[in-house]
Amino acid sequence: MARSLWKGPYIDSYLVKKLKKVNKKSWSMKISSRRSIIVPQWINKKIEIHTGNKWISTTVQNEKIGFHFGEFATSKKIAKYRKKTK
Repeated sequence: MARSLWKGPYIDSYLVKKLKKVNKKSWSMKISSRRSIIVPQWINKKIEIHTGNKWISTTVQNEKIGFHFGEFATSKKIAKYRKKTK
């Protein structure tokens, strides 16, 4: 079920504070909140999203606004099966 419209998008408060402090283009922000929604203030910013194991770097573009950070950094590996050789 989606979040109610009257509540608005969910963004962790520490992300808003970090964004207000630094406005450099080359600065990379590390984000561990995969459930937060990308807002227009992050356009053309380099971000690193935590997968639970490592940091995945990406740049926010117009197409990514409105999606969650976790959608751009998968946290699970794809299973690869080997064929048995005789």
